[in-house]
Amino acid sequence: GLRKEINENNWTERGRDIFDAIKNMSDKKPAYIVIDELSECIGNMIEKNKDARKFLQWFRSMRQQTIEDLRFIVGGSVSFDRVVRGIDGLSWINDFERVPIGGFSREDALEFIKKGLNEEGLNYRRETGEKLLELIGEPYVPFFIAILLEMTLRESEGDLTEEIIEEVYSSKLLGADGKGYFEYYRSRLEGHYGGMMAKAADEILREACIADEGLPKQLAFNLFREATGMDDERRFTDLIFELENDFYIKVDGENIRFQSKVLRDWWRLYG
Repeated sequence: GLRKEINENNWTERGRDIFDAIKNMSDKKPAYIVIDELSECIGNMIEKNKDARKFLQWFRSMRQQTIEDLRFIVGGSVSFDRVVRGIDGLSWINDFERVPIGGFSREDALEFIKKGLNEEGLNYRRETGEKLLELIGEPYVPFFIAILLEMTLRESEGDLTEEIIEEVYSSKLLGADGKGYFEYYRSRLEGHYGGMMAKAADEILREACIADEGLPKQLAFNLFREATGMDDERRFTDLIFELENDFYIKVDGENIRFQSKVLRDWWRLYG
């Protein structure tokens, strides 16, 4: 509704007007504004040669000026730090507090499965929930649980057994039917990391997915050097941080592991 009123010459003023209107609409202070996929938005602005720097500077100034009345919660499926680092923009988001989001607790995950089955008019057995979680593995990400549950319900026609769940996991979720859910993680390496960094990330993930005890960081650094031709520990550390932040890996002491069991299983087959 505002598209006709806002253009490249007045968006900063009109944006301030919008924030002022939100402040005035709420009796409780502060009001919270949630913006999802902001890192993707900024990345698109950079790719299209829009003025991402100007927007980030303006948005930071708005946060500072409205701090008593407004709070901003921003999310994204790619690392905000990595996106803005490319335009030297870290100083424009350093007022944000990073909040890592994990999966469900085991009991919450089981309750999630129970409610999903009950909504379909099916009885819940804890053994069913335990089998689903065993296959998905930790962290218990709601998205992956929901996909496996939906596929299992479709294939089993309501007769859920542990054997059917395991068959659906192997042949459907990790098969052609599940490709669309996981291919995104592979394609965004090239799209968001690009060039030598994408190649290095691919090599590290390929080795990490088959290393049962985890991939030693020193070996990962060797892979990084071979892929990029750079003996740069800082760039390597940045890459590992970004892969961890983007939900590929976790750093466990001196070893690197996949964050998600199901993503690791898929990567072993197709990565």
